[in-house]
Amino acid sequence: MREPYEIGRGWYFEGNMSLEDKHAIIKDLPSLGIISAAFVPCAQDFVAGKSLQKYVPDEDEARRTFQKWVDDDRYWVDAENLRSSVQRWLDKPPAPKGERGSL
Repeated sequence: MREPYEIGRGWYFEGNMSLEDKHAIIKDLPSLGIISAAFVPCAQDFVAGKSLQKYVPDEDEARRTFQKWVDDDRYWVDAENLRSSVQRWLDKPPAPKGERGSL
C-alpha cells in the first residue's frame, strides 16, 4: 500500500483510491461490524465531501426521538441524570423555526 489508512481492528484501505472504490469499501463496513448499514449513506456522503445536513434531525424530530427514549425504560439502565436532563429539554418551549435548540 502506498497510503494505508487504518479503518479499525487491524483493517486498512489504500488512501490513494477513487471515490467509487471508497464507496464500495464503506458499503462493506457493516459486515465487519465497524458501522451500521443505516450509517453507510452518511459515510459515503462524507467521503464525497457532500453536506451532512440532511442527516441532522431538526428540532421537532429530535424532540420526538428524545420523547421516545424518555418513555421507553429500556434506554434508562443507570442514566437517571441524563433522563432528567433530556426531560428538562423536552419541557422547554421549542426554538423558533430556523433556530436550533440546545440541551
